[in-house]
Amino acid sequence: MLLVAVAGLVVLWTSPGQGQEAVPGGRLELTLDDAIALALKNNRGLIDARVSRTIQKFALELTEERYWPTASVSSSARVRKGGDPTADASVSTSLRVPTGGQLSLGLSEPLAGRGDGSGTVTFGFSQPLLRGFGIDVDTAPLRTARLGERGAVLAFRETVAGVVDSTIQAWRGLAQARRSLANSEASFERIRRQLEINRQLIEAGEMAEREILQSEADVARGELALAQSRNNLFQANVALVDILDLDSATVVQPVETPIVPRPAIPVEEAIETALDHSPVYAQALLGKEIAEIGLRIAQNNQLWDLSLSANASRPTGGGAPTDYSAGLQLTVPLWDRSPRLALMNARAAVARAERGLRELRQSLAIAVRQAVYSVEVGLRQIELAREARRLTEEKLEIERSKLRQGLSSTFQLSQFEQELTGAQDAEIAALSSYENALLALDRTLGTTLETWGIEVGQAGQ
Repeated sequence: MLLVAVAGLVVLWTSPGQGQEAVPGGRLELTLDDAIALALKNNRGLIDARVSRTIQKFALELTEERYWPTASVSSSARVRKGGDPTADASVSTSLRVPTGGQLSLGLSEPLAGRGDGSGTVTFGFSQPLLRGFGIDVDTAPLRTARLGERGAVLAFRETVAGVVDSTIQAWRGLAQARRSLANSEASFERIRRQLEINRQLIEAGEMAEREILQSEADVARGELALAQSRNNLFQANVALVDILDLDSATVVQPVETPIVPRPAIPVEEAIETALDHSPVYAQALLGKEIAEIGLRIAQNNQLWDLSLSANASRPTGGGAPTDYSAGLQLTVPLWDRSPRLALMNARAAVARAERGLRELRQSLAIAVRQAVYSVEVGLRQIELAREARRLTEEKLEIERSKLRQGLSSTFQLSQFEQELTGAQDAEIAALSSYENALLALDRTLGTTLETWGIEVGQAGQ
């Protein structure tokens, strides 16, 4: 089990394998599960994303303190020409209420230079009655911040899923390159053995000497294919090592397991799954909610600014009565059309969000249908590729037998050999295509992390 936790974000990976640490410049055997675990631990992009999540969580904490009391302490000293110096100290606290109002309490005391030595306690309350009034309006920044936090978590999940995706693709690319190299080596060995057989046939007088040219050309072609396969393997290894942030000289040996076909998913069920799990669709829903909050604020800003204020103050020395005051203040903006523009923009933002949701729902349904179909086709392609490879192997053996009997030619045998190599490569490509189709389906459905048993959440919840 691998637990990665940075600043409140937890990435939990449960691997059936034990995992291994790379020895610099050495050989490292890795299952796909181990490769994913290493990527979640070491990937540089994911480390940066965790740092960003730390900042985002702190920003939300600050917003959550909107209705917490605040306090301040201040002091001052003055020296006037021809007079005694004076010094004062004051303490004040305020509390915002969800209706948009604010409570305040203050205490001021003279420290020096005041003959009566009397301070003042002041209690105040202010409340907007039109613009800025109401729980729905005043809590809008808090609700927007919470929605933004949910969006940030979804974005982090997408980042983790992207790392998992790239790791899987790189690991499978390396495994495919190794299988291709093994095919190239086997093909080259068959060609080399056939060249030796042909030489023996020529020495026995059972084959014309000119037939050896085709076999020698085949050997040269096999060496070229072998060199290309080795280069492809090297490049695939470098790509995986870079994602895992291992020593550049590390040689990764993929430990493969048999492919287990996944049960077919009905298209309509897959579409519902995508709508429930797709981070892109979920972020679009959050964007619509945020746009609706912005519209509510823009509508409220069309109102005049009418505020109620009330104050009570009393000297701390005693004897003097408490002074009460209350008032209304009305501010009417003239020739200011900027609130109207803000309202138009807010309405347009809501309309865009609604259209975007409809378009995204449609495009998501199309993508899901394509992904499900690709998985079904990929599975069928594996079956066909295996059958084609099996038949090609039989054809090649028959042609070898005919060549020994003088009923074929080295050119014909070379054609059959190339067909077998192509059939083997096609089988490898079909396996890789099916695996990639499954990966694409998970990404479209938004279930990559669930498929691979990775949990991303907030610590403490």
